[in-house]
Amino acid sequence: MFRTALRSVAVAAAIIGLAPLGAAAGVPGGPNGPGPLVRFAPGSFPESMALSGGSELVTLGFAGELVRVTGSQVSSVATVDLEGTSLLTGVVVRGGYAYVARAPFAGGPSYLYRVPVTASDVAPQPWVTLSDDGGFPNGLAARGGRIYVADSAAGVIRTVSTDTGTVATWCADDLLKPGHYGFGVNGITFGPDGALYGVVSDFGRVVRITTTATGCTVTAVVEQQQLASADGVSFGPDGGLYVTVNRSNRLWRVDLTTRRLTDLAGRSDGLSYPTQVLFPDADTMLVTNGALSGGVPDLLAFGLH
Repeated sequence: MFRTALRSVAVAAAIIGLAPLGAAAGVPGGPNGPGPLVRFAPGSFPESMALSGGSELVTLGFAGELVRVTGSQVSSVATVDLEGTSLLTGVVVRGGYAYVARAPFAGGPSYLYRVPVTASDVAPQPWVTLSDDGGFPNGLAARGGRIYVADSAAGVIRTVSTDTGTVATWCADDLLKPGHYGFGVNGITFGPDGALYGVVSDFGRVVRITTTATGCTVTAVVEQQQLASADGVSFGPDGGLYVTVNRSNRLWRVDLTTRRLTDLAGRSDGLSYPTQVLFPDADTMLVTNGALSGGVPDLLAFGLH
């Protein structure tokens, strides 16, 4: 969702209504029986999540909070005073720390926080400044000693050294740039082949990114209107790339070999502005609902065939 709309929703904090949460008939090879693990406060906007030691760490974007979900229990890990100017976006876990991005609505600096995954109810200060010029850090990924940060406004991917905190622009390419709504590369994840995969929200584009001697090579794998406003991405146990599409309230599976898209779930299955998808094991799929388009913000669990 473009930043001015995010800001207006944050200020209003007026998310109401309840989306249906009944069990779906199921899709062969896909999700079945959705049900809410936990529900979050109205207007909190669960934006991203990461797995950590049998729990899920979820960023509540407008609340400025990182929470730990263990079963049906929710506890606070960290809270940031956003001062009404920004929101928390991506989260990734690496080396005993949770890394959390903070994105401004309009101008100003963007930050990355680093919090021990064992922390409880702390108030961290920014670890590094990602950009001083109004970028929008969004999806995060980790590999080796680096955190990869997708900046949706700038259409670039930055890296941050986990040892030194040094920030560098790793990949800048026209295929990552935003379009009409101002959202370029968004969710990112490493694939089984070692390449970094991402979605470019405004164009419904899936890209594959590899390292070269001079930086990166970006290849468009799929570009379909059904994926416009794509948000979170994750590889499933079947090797498919799963994509949440927030504005249309859909979950898609992308076969990267055949480039075929499979529609797995929608609003009738409990999706309400879905923001991220993860697989804690071979039998379970988790989806966070931001609920900007109605419904309640929650964490859904789907059983897999």
